[in-house]
Amino acid sequence: MSNLSKSENERVVRHASVTPAGVAASVSEFGATLPSVPPDRPIIIPKEGDRIVGMEIDHFRVERRIGSGGMGAVYLAHDMSLDRQVAIKVLPDEYAVNPDAQERFMHEARAQARLVSPNIVRIYYIGRVPQTDDNNRKSLYFAMEYINGGSLEAIVERRERLDPEKARLWMIQAVRGLRAAYAAGLVHRDIKPGNMLIDEQDTIKIADFGLAKPMGARPSSTLAGTIVGTPLYISPEQVNNRLLDHRADMYSLGCAFFHLITGKPPFEGETAFDIIAKHMRDTPPSILQVRPETSPRFAIIFDRLLAKSPEERYSTHEELIGALEAAAPEAIEYAGFWTRGAAVAIDTAVASALVATLHWPGIVVYLTYVVLAHAYVGQTLGKRAMRIEAKRLDGRRLGLVRGFVRTAASLWGPIFLGLTILFTQGISALTTSIGKLAELDEARTLLGPVVATYVLHSLLYGGGIILAAFNRRHRAFHDFCAGSHVLYKFRATDVSKAKK
Repeated sequence: MSNLSKSENERVVRHASVTPAGVAASVSEFGATLPSVPPDRPIIIPKEGDRIVGMEIDHFRVERRIGSGGMGAVYLAHDMSLDRQVAIKVLPDEYAVNPDAQERFMHEARAQARLVSPNIVRIYYIGRVPQTDDNNRKSLYFAMEYINGGSLEAIVERRERLDPEKARLWMIQAVRGLRAAYAAGLVHRDIKPGNMLIDEQDTIKIADFGLAKPMGARPSSTLAGTIVGTPLYISPEQVNNRLLDHRADMYSLGCAFFHLITGKPPFEGETAFDIIAKHMRDTPPSILQVRPETSPRFAIIFDRLLAKSPEERYSTHEELIGALEAAAPEAIEYAGFWTRGAAVAIDTAVASALVATLHWPGIVVYLTYVVLAHAYVGQTLGKRAMRIEAKRLDGRRLGLVRGFVRTAASLWGPIFLGLTILFTQGISALTTSIGKLAELDEARTLLGPVVATYVLHSLLYGGGIILAAFNRRHRAFHDFCAGSHVLYKFRATDVSKAKK
């Protein structure tokens, strides 16, 4: 059953009620990239524009055609004044006398020209193509940075799948480009593999700002009833005619890299209508279902990027970049027996000091501290000293429930003993038993909590290590109980710096 409201259904139907041919014509006229059936087939600009090849336009000599975008053909040219290669985008002749098309073309050039970022294609010059016939048409063009590595669309066309770690690094660069656009007050509105180029230095550069809108603008286009964007990657708010901000581009970025990593877009359908409707109502599959080798910490980023509500996505580009950087593979990911044992020894000293000082309430204080520390920080003092931390398998903090379960599972010996005394002899016997520990001399006061609290835990942990030998994440018994694992906080970048 559809999860769309009646108004949402009507809006999608209205947009999709145009015939495929009509959609293609309308989108081609105004620069959007909403394709006809099948939905992943790009709009082709007529090749009559190839008359441009061989021409000298201002100080550029056009060499060959290399592609097409939503609003024109793209050519490789030589900048004779600075002796360098450039790319030239030319507005098709049929739009040379169309004021709306020319305005949109100029808008693309000007919007992109004022963005300064190593992750955005630079614009060098804008002018008009010389008139070659008697129709009094002089098309607009602009010259821009030539990126010879092609676009990420080539990966899709080759039906390849991008390595998740490579995708993570490229996503960081793409987000930096989007951050620069946000700083200039722009929403790109058409982030997709074809609009992300890669240069010789493996640097991602965002191109094609022809559909860019000022921050906070509604996504309505010049032609009423059409949707501006690419259905495979369009955000729900673009379809819903809501105010747009940088989170719309985050959604499209998530869809684009989901496609690159898995080989499939998050939503598929026979028509653009089917795909758009799924963007609005369906939950996307997890990347882990298709690429189980993907890091859970990286995979969960896509859950937020592809959230239907912009409020559930990352609030800032810095937050998203931080999450992507935090998803980097650790140099040594899983904490070993001796490191965890050393952390236990430090925490033992803390527990002993609390019991010696506060008597039996010290145990309550200590256990509360351990639960809260694991739940919200992932580290006790011992783990912090050893630079390890406990996290959920998807990279998030444990939370209160998992923190309690993990603590209970790791300290089951003392807890079981205490509960046995409580239910068989009552609360007075339990407090008396704990109080006797505090009446011992100083050395035995320290030794008592050590034995009572950690001997059985150490035995259990030893059993957990045997269990860990049969799983690649080396998870102990209490890790399985809480759905957690313990990781070193050292990252690959730390190791590379240490080697230098």
